[in-house]
Amino acid sequence: MSTTLNHPPAHATGTAGALLATIEELAQAFALDSLKESIATARRLLARPNTVAVAVLGSFKAGKSSFINTLADAPLLPVAAVPATAILTRVSAGPALRAAVTLTSGEACEVPPGELASWVTEELNPRNAKHVATVEVEAPGLARFPGVAFVDTPGLGSIFAHNSNTSLGFLPRLEAAVLAIPSTAPLSETETALLRRIAELTPRFAVLLTKADLCSDEQRAEVRRFVERQLRQARIPADVFFWSQRAEFAGAREQFVSGFLAQLSGRAGEVSREIAEHRIRLLAIEAKGLFAAAAAAARHDSAARDDLRARLDALCAGPVGVPALLFRLEREASDAALPHALAVLEPEISPLSHALRELLDVQVGRWRGTLATAGHAYEAWLAAELRPRLLAIAGAQQARLAEPLAGFAANCEKLVADFHGRLTDTVREVLGVTLSPPPWQAVLPPPRPPEINVSAAFMFRFDWVWAVTPVAAVRPWLRRHFRNRMPWEAEKNLSRVAAQWQGELRKRIHDLALAAHQHIDVQRQTLARLLGQGRDALGPIEQACDRLEAERAACENPSTNHRTPPNRK
Repeated sequence: MSTTLNHPPAHATGTAGALLATIEELAQAFALDSLKESIATARRLLARPNTVAVAVLGSFKAGKSSFINTLADAPLLPVAAVPATAILTRVSAGPALRAAVTLTSGEACEVPPGELASWVTEELNPRNAKHVATVEVEAPGLARFPGVAFVDTPGLGSIFAHNSNTSLGFLPRLEAAVLAIPSTAPLSETETALLRRIAELTPRFAVLLTKADLCSDEQRAEVRRFVERQLRQARIPADVFFWSQRAEFAGAREQFVSGFLAQLSGRAGEVSREIAEHRIRLLAIEAKGLFAAAAAAARHDSAARDDLRARLDALCAGPVGVPALLFRLEREASDAALPHALAVLEPEISPLSHALRELLDVQVGRWRGTLATAGHAYEAWLAAELRPRLLAIAGAQQARLAEPLAGFAANCEKLVADFHGRLTDTVREVLGVTLSPPPWQAVLPPPRPPEINVSAAFMFRFDWVWAVTPVAAVRPWLRRHFRNRMPWEAEKNLSRVAAQWQGELRKRIHDLALAAHQHIDVQRQTLARLLGQGRDALGPIEQACDRLEAERAACENPSTNHRTPPNRK
């Protein structure tokens, strides 16, 4: 192998940009495909303007939109009793209250801030039918946070299930983050996993325990002890704050402002560089591990390298290989989708049937004309009543309905982490060096809300008997007949919802399995190429290692994390 390396200009050394340029050049020279995505992300971070974007993450109904509204001292973002936010919404300071929407076509328009819900909520913009690309909101009330923008994200739901395909897809672009967690349900295992991922991506993040007014003083103290203990055990250096919109929690809100936001305000350029350097140093560690493995392999003879490649190939071969295990997990999750959906929706049959019966009693009394006209009136009424109710049930149960997908995502992450572990162990055992594979995050496009198709519940005969029979003559019979059919109508249509969710979940599960498989393939192929090089490649590899280490050492800054611990009285 002959690899020519072009050194950067002398004036560029010692900076994060120079280190990233070196990593990018070496990745191209040695075909390190596994680094491409991380390099692109780091490049974007270095090019950031003079603002720091704080992503507000968390489960739906964790109080994310209310939190931003309170900071802005204005009802900017819609809040509701059901999951509201469906579009990433960027909120920053401005001279006047305004909102702007950019569509995927590139067309931009200003909208009245009071009408923002019609653009960003699932209820009024289902499945993003209006093709919104970005939403920007400005508010004078945020002027006290210069250089800080807030990104309101769709709720993450159960584990990583959420009502937009962008929340977790936003993670690679993360700059700073606040994870909002209700004080009444603090820090689940999945939220801990998400925090671990956030900590890998940025040194600027905090945990916000929302709805603190729902706990007593004693309960809040217990919640804080629990959360901080869990964070210590997980080795996550996160500051913890309480939050509530109620007036008596003004002091707690100010602790968050002084302990977290004040560390970002007015220092956007410095903080942006800090975040970019953090990501670039992690990238350098990953690249260094690959080169160290390649150098060690080059020092061995061809038989040893062949043996190592065979052992690495074995990780993905046979019934216990990663692809086979991934396929098995995908099949099990797909098979579980329909039974699970039916089990979730079955308790809804009786309440839905009861509600329809009560409404039916009123409707039957209003029908006039013949049985034929009554039949048309019944079908129109049933469609009008069933559609919003079924959509509401599907929306309210979305997190539970998506559990097979969420469970599969968690299993995928464990499987990929296990692959990384086995890969690292094999290389360490044979070559005596340690790899640092990048963590893999399952990014879940959410299942779309199902389409509700209401069919006729009663097949009327439109002959002359039905056309001339007056409703008044058979109204009691008509009422009994339709009332008896309500449980069947409810069960039939809820079963349709379950079947539609099954199809949607199967597609999402397959897409996620494919993403995991591609990640594993890229990692394995990149390493196989590096380990397949002979002793003649040792010189260029060692040169690359030395150059990377020199650039990394020059860029190293021991004061990376400037976060000041809050006053926790």
